[in-house]
Amino acid sequence: HRWLDDGFLTLPEMLAPFGYQSVAFVANDYVDSGNLLKGFDRYLMLGAGRASSRVFSWIARAGWPDAWADHGAADGAAALDAWLRKDRDPRKPFCLFVNLLEPHWPHHAPLAERLKYLPPGVSFLDATRVAERFYGVRWFAGQKHSPRDEQIIRDVLDSDDPWLAGITWEGLHEEGWAKLNIPDPWVPYAAGGFPTPSGRAEFFSETQAAAGRDPLPGYMPTGGGDSVEYPLTLISAKSALHFLNSSFANLQRHLKAEKEPRLLMHPEDAAPRGITEGDCVQVCNAQGQLALHVTLGDAVIPGVVSMPSGWWASRSPGGVSANLLTPDGLSDFGGGGDFHDARVEVVLGQPG
Repeated sequence: HRWLDDGFLTLPEMLAPFGYQSVAFVANDYVDSGNLLKGFDRYLMLGAGRASSRVFSWIARAGWPDAWADHGAADGAAALDAWLRKDRDPRKPFCLFVNLLEPHWPHHAPLAERLKYLPPGVSFLDATRVAERFYGVRWFAGQKHSPRDEQIIRDVLDSDDPWLAGITWEGLHEEGWAKLNIPDPWVPYAAGGFPTPSGRAEFFSETQAAAGRDPLPGYMPTGGGDSVEYPLTLISAKSALHFLNSSFANLQRHLKAEKEPRLLMHPEDAAPRGITEGDCVQVCNAQGQLALHVTLGDAVIPGVVSMPSGWWASRSPGGVSANLLTPDGLSDFGGGGDFHDARVEVVLGQPG
């Protein structure tokens, strides 16, 4: 079974005429069996002398020590280091592909959940390769969809869901879209139904009160003690007009159009710091410091400064970007990243 048809042109094959070297370091044997390494000058199957990833999956499910299931990260780091130092031609650009198992494993759905959605006749053993046997589809060169994709869509449209009434595969194929039959007016929470004990939208939360937290919505300043030494909040807005997030941010045409990353700052914050329009300033906090020119105006409110997102560090002044200044802690309640709570100070001049 080959997931990628030989008729497809892969990225390393497209880059080869432009002089790119291409190398892949892979610890996931599905990538090799799926023909996804087609066109690479060189590839190394990490841990090839050990058991396959299917054996690793059984080891992990049995709860045995992780050391018994080496997924290849250590080998991958060593192999990549060796290639960069010894085999890479520094005169040529290169295409590097690294695929390990470690980033995927924590996000696998429990096997019991996956079994619910397996087709009839698929065994427990088959479920260990569910990505290939069930979720995986073969892609055919020159076709927009696989036969399996079409059948899945037909099965959904044949359901008794009232929102899908009158929508057919043939109609979608002809028009390219269809409007769902949503009730008019659509007020799904008119009778409650919120995921709260009362079923209502609660301004006073009994759940939060029982957990010892403030049961009412409120504002909690960020930064804690950092707010004294670093009184400004840093945001990184999508203000770059010639990038798509970080895509295209390495291309000279787009970099030339974007000119340079600049710090947006309110005049009320700039005046007491002796900063004027176009000055080179230093933005710093406990994580590091960087220098860039400033643009003054009311695009930000007092107390907030902004750097554009999307700029690659390697294409930014000093070889650093806004990521240098973002914290790496976790939020107090949801456990998410606190990188939106960056606190900084801005001073006139280049870093010392």
